[in-house]
Amino acid sequence: MLLPVPGVFNLKHSNTRTLRAAYADSRNGGVPCKIAVIGDSTTAGAGAGPAQTYSGAFPNTYTSKLAAALTNVGVKARNEGMFGDQYMSGQGGVTYPQYNTQVALGTGWAFTNFNGNTLGGYMAIGSNGAAGQLVITPAKAWDRAVITYAKLSTGASSVAVLVGGSANTTINAVASNQYVAQTITAGSLAVQSLAFGSITAGVSGFPVGSAYFYDSSDPGIVFMQFGMNGKTMQFAAENNPTQYAWCDSRALEVHQPHCTIINMTINDSNLGTSLDTYAAKLEFAVSKAELYGDVILCVGAPSGTASATDGTLDQYVAILRDCAIAHDIPLLSIRDLFESYAVSSALYSDTLHQKHTGHHVIASWLRNIVQSVL
Repeated sequence: MLLPVPGVFNLKHSNTRTLRAAYADSRNGGVPCKIAVIGDSTTAGAGAGPAQTYSGAFPNTYTSKLAAALTNVGVKARNEGMFGDQYMSGQGGVTYPQYNTQVALGTGWAFTNFNGNTLGGYMAIGSNGAAGQLVITPAKAWDRAVITYAKLSTGASSVAVLVGGSANTTINAVASNQYVAQTITAGSLAVQSLAFGSITAGVSGFPVGSAYFYDSSDPGIVFMQFGMNGKTMQFAAENNPTQYAWCDSRALEVHQPHCTIINMTINDSNLGTSLDTYAAKLEFAVSKAELYGDVILCVGAPSGTASATDGTLDQYVAILRDCAIAHDIPLLSIRDLFESYAVSSALYSDTLHQKHTGHHVIASWLRNIVQSVL
């Protein structure tokens, strides 16, 4: 173990090698060190907004705060862009642009169900001939963006991409039902927008799944926030590209993160996912993520729900620990950090979700852990 702090089990240099090497490489220019965070509403930031709702919550999530905290100690990191709508239009109760103000939807664009209830809840889909644009404006300067989108057998034949309001490239968006990533190169490093528009000659529209941004001269760490309202381990391990074109499994395949953090306990515990199913789906998710990099498991924060206090949650935590031992990977316990819901309730917006101060505590703790292995 590298850190004598609460809630850290089996964290070693030997099981974080890929993360460390990718970060070292990123400081020499080229591509970023990618860290994916698979989680539920406690990762998406329910209650983390200024009014303890989802409105304005994105910059207050522990992933966003972790990126800022690392940057403040000299570890360049960012959490920007979007990964679906994180089911804001389903269970979140706000529009995605209200949650993440970096994103604006023009006329003809909407977050809409595409191939089922997926990683991001819904993709941003532009209708053919849309008068408006999907616009993403990160707060930090960038000269590279990686976008993902679905290429349909029928649909838009071309989609214009603009950087800083000027034409950059045109995407050919017709293929045989593929989900792909593409790098967009800007003319200069600047705080600037990325926009999609001018969708023509199709019948099914243009589904955008995600976008992230970086400075190619010194990329540092890019966080990919795969938090979604209501997500269980079943969805985290979904591997049916026909039904779920944009699920965690597909996102891992396309983005190939150097490290994947899996923070999935409370919904399975509350909903009574069978222990065998939870163990099997966890095994699938871990094995899939290990194809591309290191994996870190997390126990979520304590809550005031019945399953968190009657011993039910302990059974899922035991499965996480067994998995960590079997795969020789770290297990981090936010539950141990917070001690109990009774002790830490002032950090919560309700009996389950942390407000921004709770996310700040988690981010500060994670900053020390991540920094120790780089």
